This record gives sequence, C-alpha cells and structure tokens, in this order.
Amino acid sequence: MRLEQTSWMEVRDKIKDPQGIIMATGSTEQHGPIGLIGTDTICSETIASSVAKKSNMYLAPSIVLTPAEFNMKFPGTISISAQTFKSLLREVTSSLLKHGFKYVLIVNGHGANIDPIKDVMIDFNNKLFFKSWWDFPTVNDIRNKEFGDWEGMHATPSEISITQINQRVIENTEFKKIAFHTMGCKLNFSESSYISKSLQENDYKIVDFDLGSGFETTELLFCDEKSEFIEFISIVIGSGVDELLPWYNWL
Repeated sequence: MRLEQTSWMEVRDKIKDPQGIIMATGSTEQHGPIGLIGTDTICSETIASSVAKKSNMYLAPSIVLTPAEFNMKFPGTISISAQTFKSLLREVTSSLLKHGFKYVLIVNGHGANIDPIKDVMIDFNNKLFFKSWWDFPTVNDIRNKEFGDWEGMHATPSEISITQINQRVIENTEFKKIAFHTMGCKLNFSESSYISKSLQENDYKIVDFDLGSGFETTELLFCDEKSEFIEFISIVIGSGVDELLPWYNWL
C-alpha cells in the first residue's frame, strides 16, 4: 500500500508489529527520443510496488529528484547536487525510522544515485538497504538474452520497455538524424560504431554532434519500436520481485 494513501492512524496500527518500508529512487532526466523523462523512477517504482504488495509492506513516496547534471543540456531534465540528494535521503530515512519502521529498503533505478546512497547508508547502522533493479543475475540474463549488445548503460531497451508497457509508447517518426557523443573507454567507441552501422541500415543519417545545429541529439541506444515488450517486461518484473522478496524477508 502506498504510504501517501493511508491515514496516520493506519500507519500507527500497522507498525505496532515492526516492519520495513520500501521506497524507489529514480531520476528526472532525458532517455532519448522515445524514452520518458521519468524512466528511472518508473522502472524502480514498478518493481518496488510489486514487492510491497507481495510482502504487505508500505511503499514510501519515490525520490525522483536526484543528480543528473550530465543531462542538463536536454530540456526537461532536473538535476540536484549529490549533497542535496544525500541530505534529502538522510532526512526521509530518519523520519521513517523515527515513526517505528524497522528499516528502509530502496529499489534504485539511477546509476548516479548509487554512491550517494552508499554514503548515507553508513549513517544508519544496518537500517537502510538498497538494490538497483538490474543487480540480480536473473534480470541480467534476461536483458542479455533479449537485447544483447543493444542493452548498453543508459536509455537501454530494457528500461524503455518497462515504461512502454506501463506508461505509453512514443511514436518516433521524425528523428532520422542521429549524432553520437561518445565518451569513456574503447568499448564505448566500439559500441557506438556498431550502433551507427545498424542505424544507417535502418535509414538513419549519422551527423556531427552539435547541439546548436537544429536537430535532436541524445545519448542514444536504439530501441526497435516494433519489438514485443510485454513478455520481456513481465519476466523482468517478476524476476526482480522474486529475487528481492527473499532478501527483504531475510532482513
């Protein structure tokens, strides 16, 4: 049950038998031309909500404003500093523990949240725990099987799939110019080259990266809009829930 949809008296009565509370952390940032800005939150909250229902736990409001400075060139992205995020998470966790919840369990959906969450965990002496939804072997096996080299690190086919089945599909008919801005290791450049070739085979034009040139650019990982996502999503969500539940029960 969602915490915000209960009364304070219901919460008081439920925590007479101490239990944990689950919470999702995500982001508000671009996820490409067919990805929703709330993708990270949608993914983590989808799994967190299922775990909450199966384990009869409360689901706390998600934290959706997190560090995303690297995507501030894209309209709609909202970024806060890592320090602000840590302060927010620290105060939210303190509030929940003060009311009598035994622990706070986070399902995370945004890579830039990981280090700040780890920093805050130190302050709470085994009362704050987290897992990112992609941490589990079963989930990663499915991602690799379904998408292989397309999966990547950001705006991935798997996370876009979750938003498409749970929210909406953006019909992409105008984005035929693609620019790559590749950073990092040699593997990243190799992946960009592979994806570039595949895009050109699908009638996309590769152009120079320049945000002022009048076309849309993104950290792109191509996702075939015609793919059947429903089976994949049901398996991923189910696997995430199944692997999270024993972990939470152990706590």
